[in-house]
Amino acid sequence: MLGMGSRQSGKAIVVSTCLAICLYRNATASTAPADETAPLSVNHCAVSAEEFKWFMQQERAGVFQELRTRCKFDYGKGFWDRNCAGTTAKKLIEKRTINRIVRDTVQQLLFKDLGLIEDARYSVFLENLENLNANRERAAQQGRVIYGPVRYGVLQYYGHWMATLQIRAKEKLSRGEFRVTDEKLRVFAGKTWPKRPFEQTKELARATYIDQAYQHLVDARIANAMVKTNAEAVRAILTSELPSTNEER
Repeated sequence: MLGMGSRQSGKAIVVSTCLAICLYRNATASTAPADETAPLSVNHCAVSAEEFKWFMQQERAGVFQELRTRCKFDYGKGFWDRNCAGTTAKKLIEKRTINRIVRDTVQQLLFKDLGLIEDARYSVFLENLENLNANRERAAQQGRVIYGPVRYGVLQYYGHWMATLQIRAKEKLSRGEFRVTDEKLRVFAGKTWPKRPFEQTKELARATYIDQAYQHLVDARIANAMVKTNAEAVRAILTSELPSTNEER
């Protein structure tokens, strides 16, 4: 986070957070047709091969753990193609990657509908991250106080960026589509914490109610999402990124 000194540290955090979000909001919205070579598209939003590979990388540890638990497999030759209870590591990572991309893309398109961002493309996210890092490096060179790392990594910043937008989306939805009122919260709190006075649970009830409403909304959008998979492109990525049965990296 950027700041000029300890007296302005609170302001620095606000300015830096705003900068991170505004960088993404100010990106030029794309009206280009969907890329037919893309491995995946969600509601006509094309997912690039680069993005697919990045998400797949995040799922590797989960796949390793799942196969170690289910079939006592350790990573080694043939790991990705070895049968485990009717499936393989390769099939699992493909499924997990697609599910994660669909969930995140649906949320990013929701952010766009709410006016929080203007473009949900991964390439724009990377461009804005690089702009943010350049600004932080420039500030560090000028002797200004930097809160956090001088440069954010993609994974580190992506988690921060998504979490921040989820908070803003929930707050905006609470004033609109969710229509959160004291009456709704009183009923919700009465069912959830029947033995506790409403005034003691009101804030917790509000946060929990909004979280649940948000998850229901996202789940409904996922259920109705138009997901198209380019099997050939996905297969090419799996082949290039995962060792084959006879060749380990």
